[in-house]
Amino acid sequence: MRDTRPWADSISTMCFVIFMVIFGISRLGFYPIYIVPAVFNSKETEELYAAQTMLVILEILHIYWFYLILQVAKKAIFQQDLADNREKKSAWNLAEWCALEKQVLVAGTKKNK
Repeated sequence: MRDTRPWADSISTMCFVIFMVIFGISRLGFYPIYIVPAVFNSKETEELYAAQTMLVILEILHIYWFYLILQVAKKAIFQQDLADNREKKSAWNLAEWCALEKQVLVAGTKKNK
C-alpha cells in the first residue's frame, strides 16, 4: 500500500496513536474509576452480582487488549515490520486446507468401500 498511496501510512499511524490514547484513557482510566464503582456501590449489590462479575471480566479484557495494542505499537516503533502475523501462525492457508480436504475425501471413499 505504500507504493500506491504514500500518504496513507502517516494517516493510519496518526489514527492508531489517537485510538491507542483514547482506548487507554477511556478503558483503563474512566471505566474503572467511574463506571465500576457506580455498580459496586449500588444498594442492590446482591441483585447486581452477575453484572459486577461481568464488569470485572470486561476490565480484565480491556487490560489484555491494551497489552496487545502496546505490542503492536512496540513492533511498529522498534521493528518497522507490520506484516500480518496471523497468517504465518495459522494452519488454515489454502495449500494446507486443500491437503486436509483431500485427506478427508480419501478417508471417506475408503470408508464407503
